[in-house]
Amino acid sequence: MKNLKPSDLKVGSVIETTINGKDWTERTITRVSDKYVWFLGGGYDRTARQTFVNHSKLYRIKSI
Repeated sequence: MKNLKPSDLKVGSVIETTINGKDWTERTITRVSDKYVWFLGGGYDRTARQTFVNHSKLYRIKSI
């Protein structure tokens, strides 16, 4: 499997998010910048790319 890095995220990439660590929800990236990615979640959410490294139990990259 290819190593998926936050720096490679682009519009259309699929990520997964969770609140409890058990129930994962797929989200599609709708906008990107050097430091942040945006996606529809509980509204229109923005998270830092570094979050995928720092909080890997809550955010993961499914496909780029």
